[in-house]
Amino acid sequence: MQDTQISISDEIEKELEVEDITREDMTKEPKSSKTMATLKPMPERDSHRAPCYQGKLKELMVFLEEFERHAAAAELTNGEKAEWVVRYVKPKEVASFWQSLPEYKSNPKDYAKLKVAILEQYAEAKTGKRYTRKELSELTAKYAHKSMKMESRLNEYNQKFRPMGIWLEEKGIISSADLDGYFWYGIPAKTQKRILN
Repeated sequence: MQDTQISISDEIEKELEVEDITREDMTKEPKSSKTMATLKPMPERDSHRAPCYQGKLKELMVFLEEFERHAAAAELTNGEKAEWVVRYVKPKEVASFWQSLPEYKSNPKDYAKLKVAILEQYAEAKTGKRYTRKELSELTAKYAHKSMKMESRLNEYNQKFRPMGIWLEEKGIISSADLDGYFWYGIPAKTQKRILN
C-alpha cells in the first residue's frame, strides 16, 4: 500500500514538472522571432522601394550603396548578393553584361569580387578618360566584320563597347538611341539575324 502511494505521488510530481516545463516554454520568446522581426525581405524588382540601376554611370555608386543597405537588412550572404544585384539592373544588355563577367559566373558567387569587377569595367569612364565618337565608330566597325558565333566574342565586344559608349552618352556627345544604334551596328549581320529569330 505504501509502495503504491509512493509511485502515485512520484507520477503526480512528474506530471507537475512536465506542466511547469510546458508553461515555461510557452512564455519563452521563440528563438527565431527576433530574427524574423528584424529581417526585411528584398523588395520585388518593380517595387517603388527597390534599388534600380538604369545604366547611367553617375548613378552606379548610389545604386550599389542602396542595394547593399537592402541586402544587409535582408541578411543576404555574399553569394546571394551577387545573384540579387543583377535583378535590379533595368537595361537588359547591362544585366547581361554583368552576368557575363567571370566573377558572376564563378561558383560559389562572391559579391565583393563581382562589385570590384563591375567598377573596373567602368573605371576608365570614372577616372576621366576621354573618348570620341570616331573611336566608338571604329570599334563597332571592327566587330561588325568579326565572327560572333561564340557568346564569348559578343561578351568581349560588350565589355569594350560599354565604358566608351556610356562615357559618350554621359557627356551628351551621343544620345541613348545613338548608343543602342552603335551597339547594334557592331554586331555582324548573321548574328543580328540569330538574335532576332
